[in-house]
Amino acid sequence: MTDGIRIGRSAPWSYVALAMGAASASFWLSIFLAPLFLVPIQLAYGRLGRRGGWLAIAVSILILVPGTIWRVLAAGGTIGFLDVVAGVAFPMAAIAAMAILNASFLGRVGPGYRILALGLAVGALAAPAVAALLSDAEVKAAITQSVAHIVQQFVGNFAAAPGVTAKGPAAGGYDMAAALASLDPAGMVDMTLKVFASSYAALICLLFGGSWWIGNRIAGEGSPGRRAAAPLSELRAPEILVWPFLGALGLLLIVLYVKAGSLAQAAAWNLVLAMSLVYAAQGMGIVSHVLRRLHVPGGFRIAFAVGVFVSAIGSPIGAVLLAILPLLGVTELWIPYRNPKGVGA
Repeated sequence: MTDGIRIGRSAPWSYVALAMGAASASFWLSIFLAPLFLVPIQLAYGRLGRRGGWLAIAVSILILVPGTIWRVLAAGGTIGFLDVVAGVAFPMAAIAAMAILNASFLGRVGPGYRILALGLAVGALAAPAVAALLSDAEVKAAITQSVAHIVQQFVGNFAAAPGVTAKGPAAGGYDMAAALASLDPAGMVDMTLKVFASSYAALICLLFGGSWWIGNRIAGEGSPGRRAAAPLSELRAPEILVWPFLGALGLLLIVLYVKAGSLAQAAAWNLVLAMSLVYAAQGMGIVSHVLRRLHVPGGFRIAFAVGVFVSAIGSPIGAVLLAILPLLGVTELWIPYRNPKGVGA
């Protein structure tokens, strides 16, 4: 990454940076697009250099704070200073992390190391807040009530749908309505919170890494960002990371064997999942490389990658595929999937 500005004459760099900052804040405030709110920031860095990134960050922060206040007040609520701090704490920390990720003093440190270190650091700093939130009975009760309301609405809409009888679809005999009605909202919330506690730091690493890669790849040909981020089919993890990965996996096995407390188990799971993301990206790179060798168009390769992650949410097959990717990535240290002549040939 450089401090230079790279942009066409027809679009002054400052205007583009202002637009990227506004887009970042808008994505976060929209909630639906919140997972993408760091991409415009990184796009500004990747396309315009550090000065463009700094300007985009400043604009995003200037919009985030009043936007958070307005969103709460528009919903009919009241807000105080601590509420504002709580509402902007994570996006501000994430934006600061992206600034550090692109800082010149870390230029000699590989992006994989920077992303992992920053993601785990933010996860560690957020651990007390996450623990307090998940142990708050009022928060849990409010979430359970919301989930119960959604389930109740879904069951009611399903039962009232055309062609559905008390025994499910008219052509069959499976009592789908009864099965949906038997769902336990409290149990669903408990499971979701446990999964979140065990993976939130890994999700932060995924947010940082995905935003950095996407923002740089869409920065355009010849940009500093495009040169810094390798194509999906060429992604490889530094070989030395296999030792921290195996160490984290061993630590998890020990924690599970001795039946350590829930906090220790959550920390171990977060560490393993964060390290697994590196090799999942490499595994996806292997798949993309094979598809590229088979002359599959780029759009289909991207659709395949997105499909694997999306299907993992709703099907056991997708979950199995997602679990295989880190294994595929880490075994490339010994099996030259992308180099049939041998490792290092």
